[in-house]
Amino acid sequence: MRAIIDASMSFTTHELLGSRIPSTLALLLDRPFLQHVIEVCVNGGIEKFDILLSSHPEKIEAALGDGRRWGVEISYHLLKDPSQFVRIFETLKADRFFLFARGDRLPALNINPLTALDPQPELSAICTQSNPSEPSWSGWAILPAHLSPALSLDLGYDGFFTWLRENNAHIIPTPEVIACDSCAALLKANEAALSHETFNFLMRTATEVEQGLWISRDVALHPDAKLIAPVYLDEQIRIEDGVTLGPHVIMGKGTMVAKDSTLENAVVFPNTYVGEGLEIASSVLDRNCLVNTEFDSETFISEQFILGDMEEKNIKKWLAAQVSRLTAMGLIFIFFPLIAVTVPVLKLFRKGELFHKIRAIRLPTAADPFAWNSVELSFFQWPRNNPHPGMAFWWKDFLLRFLPGLFNVIKGKMAITGVSPRTREELEALDRDWREIYIQGQLGLISEAMINFGADPNPDELYSAEAIYISSPSVIRDIKLVLKYFTRLFLPPKSVQER
Repeated sequence: MRAIIDASMSFTTHELLGSRIPSTLALLLDRPFLQHVIEVCVNGGIEKFDILLSSHPEKIEAALGDGRRWGVEISYHLLKDPSQFVRIFETLKADRFFLFARGDRLPALNINPLTALDPQPELSAICTQSNPSEPSWSGWAILPAHLSPALSLDLGYDGFFTWLRENNAHIIPTPEVIACDSCAALLKANEAALSHETFNFLMRTATEVEQGLWISRDVALHPDAKLIAPVYLDEQIRIEDGVTLGPHVIMGKGTMVAKDSTLENAVVFPNTYVGEGLEIASSVLDRNCLVNTEFDSETFISEQFILGDMEEKNIKKWLAAQVSRLTAMGLIFIFFPLIAVTVPVLKLFRKGELFHKIRAIRLPTAADPFAWNSVELSFFQWPRNNPHPGMAFWWKDFLLRFLPGLFNVIKGKMAITGVSPRTREELEALDRDWREIYIQGQLGLISEAMINFGADPNPDELYSAEAIYISSPSVIRDIKLVLKYFTRLFLPPKSVQER
């Protein structure tokens, strides 16, 4: 038996979350919602799947693969217009009949009997029937191999169900249907999966240690933490003292909740850090994105100590930031006499404010300009557009920009090495491709563009330097950039002097 599953949906009402994952990969218990759909079908005897894609197709393919882990065959089809999903029915020919299913809907139904239907079953729709005269379609249907030629190509889901009813489709009843097309629906789906017996068939890796308390292996649970059933904890989770979880809390793999925080009716996506002393309810959390369904709000949290990313690569970034801060402290200690001399000289011979301040966009950040947060950086001066960056330029830069900039590093506003700060206006003026690369970087006192191309690189040089630095992060490269910067104080390269 063949199944055609439409996984083309996205989080249309949650822009930031929707820019990260399709709605069908939202977390249900300990795995993506779409994976549950696949596993329900596999347990029902389906051996061939055709997955319809539109939003984030590469992420869905990476999540499901080719189906070998389930012993089935999975093919993917990219839809130009998701509303015309019925076009695929003519392209994919089934020998007997096929199951059509929405990837963001899951009925409470055992589909084992469906594989034993007659060679030519009748047209059927799986529906809930709280009102017998007005059944509510689940998005799942049994379709004969050759549909009526009267089937229009642009029906959409409402039109398709109307077509099913007009063609006297047999109603297959189901007591309940869960969905993940919105965060509110996702919270209800996880609540049903934990609390409703109708969804006991869903696969899960955790063990129910007490009624309503599901805990997987490798979970560090502080003795003073409190769990209020139902709660589901996936693998590699750390819960600190004073934390209260529940009721209706799902914690994805690799998550952490810092001490004295409270979560209720929440789904926490994998690799998310929840900071200390927070009270979170009716929310979906994905790293530094928080969607509150009660207030219908979506928030990007730039401060990693509040909400953050627990992936290994981000822990490495955090450690690198701490090393950068310690390095800045050491350099300030070494060069403090120079700072102590520079300050009174500037006050004596220069009019105006001692510090030159820049409001730059904090990096890394999201692609959505509404999520950008600015950070105030202070320097004695910000040298720009120097056509002759000789030794005098580098010493001026060292005294007026680099040394005072070390205090910005200590405050966590930037790093020793990175990309040059940009204001909101400067960032908005970048080409889209350049901007998408830049926002993944980190603000730094020493940039590859400055070291390789001097004080005033042209746009092509600046783009190439920033793209290479951000796409290929390396501790060795950072160390070399610092060493080259200090070398410039005594021996500027000939290539830079000639620019």
